[in-house]
Amino acid sequence: FYVWGLHMKTITFDWNCVIAVEKNEPAAKAILELARLHNEGKVDVAITAISASEDTRKSREFPRDGNHLEIRLANTDLADLQVLPAPGTWGLTYWGMSYWRDEEHPIEPITDALWEVMAPKSSKDILADLTDEEFHSKKYSKLRNIWCDVHTLFVHIDNKRDIFVTSNTEDFQDNAVAFERVANICAMTPDECLREIQATRPPV
Repeated sequence: FYVWGLHMKTITFDWNCVIAVEKNEPAAKAILELARLHNEGKVDVAITAISASEDTRKSREFPRDGNHLEIRLANTDLADLQVLPAPGTWGLTYWGMSYWRDEEHPIEPITDALWEVMAPKSSKDILADLTDEEFHSKKYSKLRNIWCDVHTLFVHIDNKRDIFVTSNTEDFQDNAVAFERVANICAMTPDECLREIQATRPPV
């Protein structure tokens, strides 16, 4: 989607893109190529700071600090990606990687709507009854994963970025109408996104 002299398309990687590279999954090749194009200034690829709150690889528990995100990105040749700051949430985001929203611009209208689309069978009301220690434990790993998915997509929407790259595009296809009520989201797999970029880049 790179157009000379006009608009450089902005791409947001879902956390599963990092996992795909770590596991050397088939999508890793396209993900690393998109990262290379980013490094060359031909596309703008970012990941959200919410990724710092994703489970650790082995323990499936909440990370003790945000440094592990930088380490995992560096270990997957993704260290040069932009990290988009996220709205701060006590006990779930990290200082230096988040910001505080004023009361006139709450995130809940969008995050609540996204939760209803993405996890209609999992109530978010339970969050208010959990201590940080409980929510950080392995027992609530699935609930934390939903929280991360919702807030990752919020950051993408709030920053008005063009393409959300994820291996889980089926959810967007199956719930297209519901997602459209929340925001206009263009979701693609890594391979789909790379083909789109290559098809629209001008010849050298």
